[in-house]
Amino acid sequence: MRFLAVIAAIPASCLGFVACLLYVSSYPFAGRERRQIQFNVAKVYGLPTHSEFSKNFVRQNILTQLLLMLETIKGIFWPSAIEISGADEAKKILNAACENSGIILISAHVGSWELLGREVSKALARPFYGLAKPSQSKWLTQILNEIREKMGAKVLWTDSPNLFQNMQNVTDSQGVLGFIMDQRPKNRKSGHPCVFLGVPDSHIARGPVFMAVQKNLPVCGIYLARTGRCQYRIYVSEILSAGHGVVDQLKVAQLMADDMSRMIKMFPEQWSWNYRRWK
Repeated sequence: MRFLAVIAAIPASCLGFVACLLYVSSYPFAGRERRQIQFNVAKVYGLPTHSEFSKNFVRQNILTQLLLMLETIKGIFWPSAIEISGADEAKKILNAACENSGIILISAHVGSWELLGREVSKALARPFYGLAKPSQSKWLTQILNEIREKMGAKVLWTDSPNLFQNMQNVTDSQGVLGFIMDQRPKNRKSGHPCVFLGVPDSHIARGPVFMAVQKNLPVCGIYLARTGRCQYRIYVSEILSAGHGVVDQLKVAQLMADDMSRMIKMFPEQWSWNYRRWK
């Protein structure tokens, strides 16, 4: 955490320069990452990996991800250094959606999803639990857990044998259950097929869909996108209202996929394209 605190102390005006330095120094070792981004760009945009668009996009995406990481670290230790707009509107929409029930929030790896937890906690003033997959490194898992608790979010680890019961306990007590669900499920059987970013047969996790249908819970999409140097905006959309009565899980899965796709298309350079989303 001390090392992160040192990074957070870097002046905001210097973060762009630091991101460029990190990009240049890591370039020789990031061949696999660049190829994965090119593959995903080809999958979504239908463009060859050797096109100028693909090459330029790879550079822009990696630089943006580095800058988002640096600003997120700064925001964790120095909240006042990050200007966030849209908080009042988000609070109004979220509180209206879950006035008498728990709520499911979905998001994607776009913008700063770590800083988003703090904004959700502030907006709803309720216990907020986010699902997270443990890292292979116990040290990194511990650091991430400390950071998320510092941001006001409690973590439900996906490897817990009591995960589903814990999820139910959160929503039954009118808590907030958050999912970042743009990544590919562990296997096809654990996901619902849908069209995601225009790509058919893209599977998304069943858990949030099942909870929304079984408990008749409201669902909102929420994202924190970068709009300028250390400037972010909260985007909220109501996907399903309380007592929606929808029982078709495939329909709910597609509604969630559409919401994430819409936000990623608004800020494509801020999405984590380096993830192996499609085989």
